[in-house]
Amino acid sequence: MTSHFACICFIEHRHAPAVQELASDFAVAEWTRLPHPYPEDGAVEFVEMQILERKLGKAFVFAIEVEKQFVGLCGLHEIRSGVSREFGFWIGKPYWEKGYASFAAKSTLEFGFSDLALDRVEAVALESNHASRRVLEKNGFSLIKIAKHNDPHIHRKNERLAKYVLTRID
Repeated sequence: MTSHFACICFIEHRHAPAVQELASDFAVAEWTRLPHPYPEDGAVEFVEMQILERKLGKAFVFAIEVEKQFVGLCGLHEIRSGVSREFGFWIGKPYWEKGYASFAAKSTLEFGFSDLALDRVEAVALESNHASRRVLEKNGFSLIKIAKHNDPHIHRKNERLAKYVLTRID
């Protein structure tokens, strides 16, 4: 269950140290596209890129905070022509199974469909990542296919991807 003190805000430079710490955990990288080991300056570069992409209208990434403590990220990426081709999120391991991903997903999707007037949002999760798939499904995403991947950033090489979509009509 989420705390009523959970919130999302646009990612800022102040979040970089916490991003660096939580993203460096292999338990998080194992289920995401995060590199491991996480580069020493990875969080600073990531935050700077997200701020630039937000200014350009290409991506909107939110820090998830609980009582002002950073716990993870949620964002809409590759935005063009009313479509976000990548919706993604990750939560630091100490904060797993507390509902923060579901809360952030719902809030981020409301922003995308209301503020950005998106018509469609696409997402993928590792087929065996039942927690992420549950977050997507709880937020209205429909599974469209299970497919092989050729993504070198995925640590589980024989894993397949579950591809999802959510439309404004949904």
